[in-house]
Amino acid sequence: MQGGTGRYSGLMQQQFFFQYGGFELHCKPHEEPHGRYAARLQIVRQHGKRREEHTIDLSDVPAFDSATLAADHARVIGQAWVDQHGGPRLQ
Repeated sequence: MQGGTGRYSGLMQQQFFFQYGGFELHCKPHEEPHGRYAARLQIVRQHGKRREEHTIDLSDVPAFDSATLAADHARVIGQAWVDQHGGPRLQ
């Protein structure tokens, strides 16, 4: 890497997207230094120019052995959130 002091690990952050109940669930696991994956979740609903975003704090959830397991956990939490808080569709 020229001109920088950063370290390139060669790893890309995996991203998982799901649609549920009129919302998009953006599950972006974060690789921790110990090689496990922390679940991350953002819930988005968009209609025209209106965009609604909710970031769900999953910091109290233990890390997972794979990015896929972390994303699956975030998806289940996101679906429960939509079921509970989704409300009416944006107009």
